[in-house]
Amino acid sequence: MVTIEQAKRWLRIDYTDDDEDIQILIDTAKDYIINATDINVDTESNLFNLAMRMLIRHWYDNRNIVIIGTISKNLEKSLSAILAQLKYSYDYTE
Repeated sequence: MVTIEQAKRWLRIDYTDDDEDIQILIDTAKDYIINATDINVDTESNLFNLAMRMLIRHWYDNRNIVIIGTISKNLEKSLSAILAQLKYSYDYTE
């Protein structure tokens, strides 16, 4: 799962002023992905972490009120594909 240090590197932030807000975004991204996929999703997978980073970046950059339908089409397509992978991926090694 993405830590605050990893999120700040992803956002290219080296100050602590926004740490509380970034932590809220981390927690919310985790909840969002789990709710959109499955409670048993692998929170340590690269796909999970990439989806978290994408959401954190988008939400951090768009902290103002966002009108429905204004999410970037590229983000929407990429995130939807990742969420589908997370939702329908199974560990066949068990």
